[in-house]
Amino acid sequence: MRDDSCVYLGCDTGEAAAGPGREREVALLPYMSAVSIACGGHAGDESSVRELMTEASRHGCILGAHPSYPDKEGFGRRALEIDRSTLASSLQDQLRMFVEVAAGCNQQVSFVKAHGALYHKIASDTEFAHWYWELCTSVVPHARFVGPAGSRTLHEFRQSGVSVFTEGFCDRVYEEDGTLRSRNLDGAFINEPAIAAEQAEVLMKSFDCDLLCIHSDTENAIEIAREVHRLLCPLDNERRRSES
Repeated sequence: MRDDSCVYLGCDTGEAAAGPGREREVALLPYMSAVSIACGGHAGDESSVRELMTEASRHGCILGAHPSYPDKEGFGRRALEIDRSTLASSLQDQLRMFVEVAAGCNQQVSFVKAHGALYHKIASDTEFAHWYWELCTSVVPHARFVGPAGSRTLHEFRQSGVSVFTEGFCDRVYEEDGTLRSRNLDGAFINEPAIAAEQAEVLMKSFDCDLLCIHSDTENAIEIAREVHRLLCPLDNERRRSES
């Protein structure tokens, strides 16, 4: 059973170009306790990683790498047909860059969370997921694996002793089978802060999620983050005291 004092509120960052999008990402950080940062596959580069890492660490957030298929044109949301050696080379490059920047900022890499199509591939294909995680831990040995609540891979990893974060999305609609509704369908997003907070409670209580995610490009993302943070605030304060 999940310990409620260890629930983290997270967001994916380093995905927007400098300007209003990046400013929105930074504005989310005071409400966050875990931050995933794109590391060059679908978005981001060494400069953006350093910027977001520095900002996130100012707010006491734990940091995670957010690798993806090498697909900036499709923002990492296309299931690419790519041979494993090519993908391995790209993922290693993304993670090594992230680790090097973290070392330069005197920060630790706490978790690795795949992005987009890679995230969904890992969740459903356990053989591929084992290959992927062996590769990740060859670069970031002590990182925690992030996977969606209810996924086969998350269950198998947990059973085999892999340290995991069970993730749920406050701002996305779930289908009856527990999968996320496609972004291409109407009603795929939750834009109302109160409804997002209600979903956060369900994700914690019914699915044992210990990592709740809000996307920085969701409409009303900052208002949603504020509302969910208010829900989690007693838990977050307890967690931060235990880590100090």
